[in-house]
Amino acid sequence: IEIVKEKERYELDYSKESQTFTAKKAKEIVPKLNSKLLFWIAIRNFRIHFLKNLLAIVLISLGTVSFISTLGIKNTIKNEIQSFKEKNDYYSKGSIAFSKKPLSEGLTYLQTLPNVKDVYYQYNLQNINLKYDHKNKHLDTKSPTLISSNLSMIYGDMPKDNRNEISLSLSVASSLSKNINQLVGKYVDFEYFDKEGQKHKIKMKVSGISNDTFDNFTMSTKLEKKIYKEVAKGEASAIAFSVKNFEDIPKIHRLLKSKGYDIYTKEKDIRAFKNSFADTIKLFTILSNLLLLLFISVSFIIIYRISITRYSEVGILSCLGYSTRNISKILRRETVLFCLLSILFSSIWLLIFNTVYSHNFGYNLEFNFQLGMLLLLVNIGLVFGITGFVNYRLVNLSPSLALKK
Repeated sequence: IEIVKEKERYELDYSKESQTFTAKKAKEIVPKLNSKLLFWIAIRNFRIHFLKNLLAIVLISLGTVSFISTLGIKNTIKNEIQSFKEKNDYYSKGSIAFSKKPLSEGLTYLQTLPNVKDVYYQYNLQNINLKYDHKNKHLDTKSPTLISSNLSMIYGDMPKDNRNEISLSLSVASSLSKNINQLVGKYVDFEYFDKEGQKHKIKMKVSGISNDTFDNFTMSTKLEKKIYKEVAKGEASAIAFSVKNFEDIPKIHRLLKSKGYDIYTKEKDIRAFKNSFADTIKLFTILSNLLLLLFISVSFIIIYRISITRYSEVGILSCLGYSTRNISKILRRETVLFCLLSILFSSIWLLIFNTVYSHNFGYNLEFNFQLGMLLLLVNIGLVFGITGFVNYRLVNLSPSLALKK
């Protein structure tokens, strides 16, 4: 209606100046629509089909959010795995115990593996004293701690490699304090004798308490290397090593096992840990892709059905002498409105999903700038892709066929 009124206004203005000119050229006059008028026409057209458009917008935004949320969950899981690795250094450690196969062969073989580091011999320690608050725990002999699936922490964490830290077994901690949980973060004096018989004392921070029921403790790699270097005497009783990549532990474990070594690692725990996260990611990915496909399909059907009702509108405008260019401009502005609302709804859905996810699982989605841009691009791509396909058919249909529809 607005376009027809403008066309009549153009003809009327010209007829005031020259009636002859108007009669001759009226058919060639095509009104130029300014951007403001095009915008308001687009808004009015959008309002006519508002409920159907709104339903399509909601579905597209839900599909987009389900897809983006999966990526956010993947980032969350990766960050949780990284956080777990930082808090549990001992999960990347392993030991080869003394067995029929010489330890020297094991040491040489481990040093050839590119994804293994911090390979060194471990020895039995003699005449060890641990002192805290006027209490002393004496150990005649202390064998190397063999990392296994049975070893876990009751309080705190295992020692960090580059710090002066020690974790105590339950029995040792009980000998030093009645409230063992209060030992975490405190300092104990570690006394030992080197191979020359000279006494040494190192102040170590208690990083945690393990579930080991024997008189045992585990030191950081930094301290172990230093002490073993000073006390090394006789034959080694084990080999300690670390794996550079947390995920490679199961592979290294199987490799050393196949070579006949008596290997100890947290391989079972890591495998279960990885599988649970992998299954979670796989489930979310499948569900999000199915939802995205479903919502896009339904949205396409809705938008296509809206376009069918507009064939007669386009046919009438074409018969009035309006070019497909002007009609396309209006449709493009409708698409922009559609896209803006889709982005707005996507942001709202994402906020709701993040709130619900955080409330139920205790983690926020790792939604960064890259995912924000991807959310924007996916919305733009889907909206312009679907409406572009539908509008192309709508605009390029001949007026006679459009009026018949």
